[in-house]
Amino acid sequence: MPTPAIRRDRACLGLLCACLVLSLLLYVGLAALLGSVPTGWTSVLGFSLESGPLFRALTGLPRVDLSPSGSSRTLGALLVLLWALWLAAVVVWQRLSPAARGRAHTLVVSGGVAMLALVVVLVPPVLSADLYRQASYGHMVARWGLNPYAVRAVDVAGNPLLPFATQTQITTIYGPAYTLLSAFAATLSPPTPLGAALAWKTLSALAALGTALLAAPLARALDDARSDAGLATLLLLWNPLVIVESAGAGHIEPVMMLPAVAGMLLVLRKRPVPGTAMLVVSVLTKWVTGLLLALVLLREARGAAPGRRGRTLLRLAGVALLTAGCCYAPFATGLFARGGVHELAIHGGAPLGNPTRSWLPEWVVVLAFAALVAAVARPAVRGGWPRLLAATALLMLVFIVVVVPWLFPWYLIAPLVLAAVLPRSPRGFAMRLLCFGLGAVLMLHYARLVPCGDYPGLCAAIRTCWT
Repeated sequence: MPTPAIRRDRACLGLLCACLVLSLLLYVGLAALLGSVPTGWTSVLGFSLESGPLFRALTGLPRVDLSPSGSSRTLGALLVLLWALWLAAVVVWQRLSPAARGRAHTLVVSGGVAMLALVVVLVPPVLSADLYRQASYGHMVARWGLNPYAVRAVDVAGNPLLPFATQTQITTIYGPAYTLLSAFAATLSPPTPLGAALAWKTLSALAALGTALLAAPLARALDDARSDAGLATLLLLWNPLVIVESAGAGHIEPVMMLPAVAGMLLVLRKRPVPGTAMLVVSVLTKWVTGLLLALVLLREARGAAPGRRGRTLLRLAGVALLTAGCCYAPFATGLFARGGVHELAIHGGAPLGNPTRSWLPEWVVVLAFAALVAAVARPAVRGGWPRLLAATALLMLVFIVVVVPWLFPWYLIAPLVLAAVLPRSPRGFAMRLLCFGLGAVLMLHYARLVPCGDYPGLCAAIRTCWT
């Protein structure tokens, strides 16, 4: 006769399976809806409407004919239901006994793989056109031997991805590690919009899967007594924001966070040299994790013996510089070309013709944020690793919300990953509530439809949303 504890575990596993099945069905519905955005309408965050017909032809999903208001309400409802199922799965997980969590972890991983694979194949990258710009830079290197730090994507004649890409009037703003990875992906994928979409969605989905799998050992390494390693995997691998923005939109953030989590794990396992190299690779994918790299180096130096602190810092800084030099070597001639990330740091969204979110000049905002980082760094590096990661996640949120000229849901993947691995504590709960809650709210803005031709109205709507 099963004991009450066994019956409860069986019921919880059944509920997890139900959450998984319902989520898969909702993602199929999301694929059909995003492939059928009403003609002449887009989201406040901007849709890539050209991607819908490509994936409808590939998958055979029917067109869903809804009015703009009907599409908006349906998309909002789908997103709310996906978040509700994720939250239900988290609650159910916490009611499982420790003995049953091993079986539940297998279900979480296999279910996460199923959701990522389904979204890669079915969901068109309608929610953002960034994928095609990122792929264009990779094809520039792999197909034409061009330096995307010196040549703009718009200047490459015969690029079949240009009609699908946006903001191609500047050189690449991404790091050389991602550019090299993009070139590798370009060699493996057909030089077509559909081929690029599937390749970059797969790349981001695999990175999201790897990040979620490494989150469990990182959570244990941070504080084994208070961690719930399986919960960290569930928080990320079944999360609608992570799934939609990686497997659905092919964004760069999961690719950035995979080496960041791997680097942190190596550092915590007393291997700071390869850990530093992995953190640098993360920074040279996209720059947000530079905060994590700087604080980790300072803490490693402070943790060394009093007579070896300077030597430790110099050794790790040397590893960082060597790694950066190897990544940048193929692109050295274009480092100071006009239009790169350094111009965005000084002028914000002006080089792209976008409205700013602040009345202050962008360089003033950047300097103010640097002062905040300097103030937070000392207490962060003097505490334990959980305090350092919590401080880094909070600084990332400030950077994303205040400093970056735009505020998009996928930007939150970086602080969200750090919050997911924090131990069970008031600080960890607060950071998870803040990061996941803000992510859910931002995703709902996808459901706000406006006419494509109403560019002044679109800009006004964006300013209203983010200021």
